[in-house]
Order: sequence, then C-alpha cells, then structure tokens
Amino acid sequence: MKKFEDNIISIYGEVGQQWLQDMPEITTKISLEYSLKDLNPVNNMTFNYVAQAYQDDKALILKLGLNDKAISKEAACLKAFADCDAVDVIANTNGMILMQRAVPGTALKEYFPGKDDMATNIFCEMVASLHAAEIPINHNFYNVRDLLKTLDQEIDIPANVLTRARELKDSLLASTTTEVLLHGDLHHDNILSNDDGWLVIDPKGFIGDPVFELAAFLCNPSPELLEKENPVDLINKRINICQDKLGFDEQRIKDWLYVKSVLCWAWCLEDNLDGDYFRGFIEIVNQL
Repeated sequence: MKKFEDNIISIYGEVGQQWLQDMPEITTKISLEYSLKDLNPVNNMTFNYVAQAYQDDKALILKLGLNDKAISKEAACLKAFADCDAVDVIANTNGMILMQRAVPGTALKEYFPGKDDMATNIFCEMVASLHAAEIPINHNFYNVRDLLKTLDQEIDIPANVLTRARELKDSLLASTTTEVLLHGDLHHDNILSNDDGWLVIDPKGFIGDPVFELAAFLCNPSPELLEKENPVDLINKRINICQDKLGFDEQRIKDWLYVKSVLCWAWCLEDNLDGDYFRGFIEIVNQL
C-alpha cells in the first residue's frame, strides 16, 4: 500500500494526496451505488486503487485511477474483447471500472519455470482469441507506430543498440500488412485462471501488427527470466511454439522482441526507473 501511495503522490502531487485521503468516501459512495460488499484492497497496487468486492454472489474487481484516459481506454478495450477471453466490464465511469474477477485468479506466472511450455501454449490460445476481436469503428486507441516514436528521441542507450532498434522499427512498420486490436501488455501476470479456463486483464489497447503482441510475454517474468539458467534456450523454445501455434514468422518475432525491449528500456529511463533488466535482456536477444 505504501508503494501505491508514494507513486500517486509522486505523480499527482497534492491532487494525488487529496485523492488518497478521499478514498474511503469515494469507495463508500461506489459501494452504495452498485450494492458492493466485502470491499478488500489488493496488496500489490502500484498506480491504481484496486479492490476485490462482491455484488450479491458475483466476485468483482473495482479499479480506480486518476488517469481517466487510461482507465477509459482499458474499459473500451475490455468491451471490444467481450467474448474473447477477457474479463467482463460491469460498469465504468470517469476513472472507474467495475469488472468481473477471475476466480481462483492464479496468474500464469505460477507455471514458470516448470511448466513453461504449457504456459506458452496457453498464451498462444489467448492471443488467437483476442486477435479475433473486431476493431471498433469509433475508437481512441493508439497505433503501435505512435508508441515507437519514443525511439526517435535522444535516449541514453548505446548508439549501436538504438540504431538497430530504429532500423528494425522502420522495417517492421513498413512491412506490416495486417493490424489488429492488441492487448498491448499480455504477460504472465495479466493472464489469470478462471474456473477451468483463463481470462486476461489490464489491456492497454493498441492497434498494430499482431506479432508485436508476443514481445511482452517473451521477456517475462521479470526478473526471474534472466535469473534462470540458459534463458536463450527457453526463449527460443517459446518462439518455436508461437511460430507453430500462431503461424508468425520466426525472424519477425525476434525483430519485434528486440524493438519492444529497447522501447521498454527507453520508458524506464523516461520515468527515472532502473532499466538494467532490459539492458541485460537485449544481450539475451542478441544471442537468439
């Protein structure tokens, strides 16, 4: 909880501090409006308030955030993914989503490393399901090319790494022939068990090359992946499974993985966060 509070105050200052102070009143009002009971904040909040709750016998998640645009985009993406193995949206307003809770909600991360092949196959099934969704006619989702503009800026990343990422980025964008609605952050912690199946949570909502979707999964879980013996072999095996199950080109998977890893490194530097994980991961990607 302290990390969450520190993040909110660091980003939003006095507005964030007031929002935190008002949280009991805010959640009480929402609980009354939607007949929620047993509201219980989760213990791993970072940038949004997240709590488990019940509405009658329905297990729900309440998510509140000060970034209204991000919350709105997440809700819109979940609605677009309706019937595509994503949690259902029960209600949403400015800065609030009330949604289905995956039960029991075990993250796919629990399959690492002993059941990594099984996890990769589950991941591929989720990708195929999500990418079958139609792109809404009226939407405000960013295109992947908008995200990648970060790589054209001056960044404190070795010149050879940045140059290669830019060249690959330009080539990949120019050769993209199909675009889909992407989850945008489909890693192990965002795929949760639900009854005898799986559901995804926390989409970012981008439009772009379907192969871009694989990068977040391939470089996770962090930091455990790089601590494992022979991560190169493990990632290569994942890529082979994705190639077989989804029909994506092997080299294109590797190229997007390189570009996305450098992009994540750049985002870490922008936010004054430690980028050492992605610095190390780039060295792994170079060995693929």
